[in-house]
Amino acid sequence: MGRLIILFTVTLFVSCVKDIRVAPQLDGKCGQGNNVSVQDIREAIGQGSLYIDEDMVLEVTVIANDIYNNFFKKIVASDETGGLELLVGMYDSHQQFPIGRNIHISMKGLTVDLYNEVMRVGLSEHSLEVEPPGYFNYYYILDKYVCDCTYYPEVQSPKPLSVLELSSDMSGQLVTVKGIVNNRYGLEWAKVGREYIYFNDKVGNRIVVETSAYAEFASEIVPNVEVSITGVLSLQNIDEELFYTLKMRDLYDVSSSI
Repeated sequence: MGRLIILFTVTLFVSCVKDIRVAPQLDGKCGQGNNVSVQDIREAIGQGSLYIDEDMVLEVTVIANDIYNNFFKKIVASDETGGLELLVGMYDSHQQFPIGRNIHISMKGLTVDLYNEVMRVGLSEHSLEVEPPGYFNYYYILDKYVCDCTYYPEVQSPKPLSVLELSSDMSGQLVTVKGIVNNRYGLEWAKVGREYIYFNDKVGNRIVVETSAYAEFASEIVPNVEVSITGVLSLQNIDEELFYTLKMRDLYDVSSSI
């Protein structure tokens, strides 16, 4: 198991001013410590998991949640350097973490790893053992590590990219892939479990869209025209081949190609 060591010349203490316009509020303290970025921690993970045993704070903005049931017991958040999955472990967490909410995560005592190239943040039962991050499962536990400190900032739409412009360090972030088409007619986004729909660009480069059968839009028909799709990016091994994979938040993430 690795140990994250980041040196700073200035220590920043983060305080959280509650905004009465936001409901519900999180009761946890923002913590104190050096402000770090997603990239700072991601670069320190290496192989396996990393237990954080120093005071440090991540400030990120929620970009995806479970409001349409395509994300399960997790939220996705990002800063300017990268994205992460916070393993909340509870249903309907979109009520606490709407898209656009700015949150501070006090990282001391948490564990991180990379899964499908996405950084995951969660609890570790035994800090001295190598183990993946676990779910928080209860708000009274989550509140010890997470609080919100601002009202809703605007979530900017990602710049449209081609399939060839994607890179693994974008995993966990919201991206828009333009100029792709599904060539199979009459497909639903998902029927059982989770399903993968393949899209191609004009020269045959492929990207996959992953959808849960529990998503509210799972039974909708996949379009057969050229589209742009926005979603959280990951890099997954599907049938023994690596594919960049998008996970949409809702059908508003599908639009006529830009």
